[in-house]
Amino acid sequence: MTPDSNDLWFLPLGGTGEIGMNLNLYGHDGRWLMVDCGVTFPKPGRLAADGSMHHHGEPPVQMADPAFIADRRETLCGLVITHAHEDHVGGADPFHTRSQRADDPHAGRQYFPQRRLEAGRPAADWPWLIPNRHSRIWRLRAELIAALIGQLQGMGVKVITAEQSDLPIHASGHPAQEELEAMYRWVQPAVAIPVHGEEEHMAVHARLAKQTGVPKTLVGRNGDLFMIRPVPGMRRQITETGRLGWFKEALVRVV
Repeated sequence: MTPDSNDLWFLPLGGTGEIGMNLNLYGHDGRWLMVDCGVTFPKPGRLAADGSMHHHGEPPVQMADPAFIADRRETLCGLVITHAHEDHVGGADPFHTRSQRADDPHAGRQYFPQRRLEAGRPAADWPWLIPNRHSRIWRLRAELIAALIGQLQGMGVKVITAEQSDLPIHASGHPAQEELEAMYRWVQPAVAIPVHGEEEHMAVHARLAKQTGVPKTLVGRNGDLFMIRPVPGMRRQITETGRLGWFKEALVRVV
């Protein structure tokens, strides 16, 4: 399962057909590039990409099983994190298990490894957590965020939170419908591959792409191989996918 110099492949292992835990691979000329490695906070009753339902008793924090690329680690040329939301970066450490406590002194470097923060330079606060406000995960992460803000303020960095800002702070990584339409009109791609959402979300996205003039759309789920070049197409379920959860201080297979 190796792309040649003519191929450009896209292989999602997590986050396509479900909400959260994005983990995507791009293949070209014998090499793979990983884009994002996130976590999800499963909610009982919510659909997973394989059609199963999350249920009570699952580990509270989960990530996509990276077995496909772990078995080919010598072909992995890098990892790109698109932004610092937990569903895109949370599994990269892995799971930020070392940063679950509020007293972790390295939290700032883990979240902002390439961003230069200086005294007097504003830093907008990132969005608060998706999990239920009364959950243990929410409380732990809220404590960590508060500690990190305190560290930044100790450096002289002005941290602007949504509660303190006179203007709305837009920190969502999800474009609205009008923004998607504008993007498609500007870029005019030959093919659109909706990802990052459940089947219903991706189907609506595909219809919108067609309505704005995209000639071809490919809709699939985790484990499907999307062939972008030389000829757009798909191969269904070329690899097994699944989830790992953090349980009793260890990663365990969920499904």
